[in-house]
Amino acid sequence: MSVAPRIGAGALLGRCMTLYTSASTIHAQGNTERELIALEHRWIDATIKGDVDRFASFMAEGYVAVVANARIRSKAEWVEGVRSSSLKYESVDLLNLKVRLYGDTAVVTGEYTQKATSGGQDYSARGAYATTWLKRGGRWRAIASGFSRAAQ
Repeated sequence: MSVAPRIGAGALLGRCMTLYTSASTIHAQGNTERELIALEHRWIDATIKGDVDRFASFMAEGYVAVVANARIRSKAEWVEGVRSSSLKYESVDLLNLKVRLYGDTAVVTGEYTQKATSGGQDYSARGAYATTWLKRGGRWRAIASGFSRAAQ
């Protein structure tokens, strides 16, 4: 057998393995993207239902959010707002979600519309947001979010 057919067969096998690995990676990324989008929706569901423990479980201990009026809110502040019902969401719709993966870190961006009250005042809005997720111990947790309200 000449060397040329062996090299050709080896190159073909290598190319097939690369395509299989690429397809597996794309499939895994697709699964991770779907998982993170599902987490975003479950987190919102817990918020709307006022399920404080479940709501808090999506956030890492050091979680922070930059919200309207350029305020920074900690996990404890968010949880207390939901617990006390001073921050009450009637509905939240998430739109155009996109996931960017960076190993064990991911950024989910999207748009939102919400019907809500804060301290009894109307807090309804639409805008854009980004949440950064970190995977530790096999579990994704939000570590930071930023929200930007659209001009009224």
